[in-house]
Amino acid sequence: MDWQFTPQGVLQGNAGGPTIWSVLSSVIFEILHAKGFGVEFCSALSKQLFLLVRFSYVDDCNLVQSGDDPLTVARLVQRVIQQWGDLMEVTGGALASDKTYWYLVEFV
Repeated sequence: MDWQFTPQGVLQGNAGGPTIWSVLSSVIFEILHAKGFGVEFCSALSKQLFLLVRFSYVDDCNLVQSGDDPLTVARLVQRVIQQWGDLMEVTGGALASDKTYWYLVEFV
């Protein structure tokens, strides 16, 4: 194949992709956690609190935020997405805006 630019990073279909993503994303999500992003949950059985920043599988990710009012949550979501995108750029990666969505859910 004749490349216009030399490929960088882990290409689609690389057998090492899931492992590389796990290592890379773990560092990124630890940074987001240290910056205070995420949601505190109380375990129903143990009654212990834990902080959840995201659900992640291979190269798919769901970030989680909470707050008392929708405007606050929307601002937090925008900040965490911006921070995540900035951290991905440092690694040579980028968020795919055509594959990026967010939803506001209100539990009553």
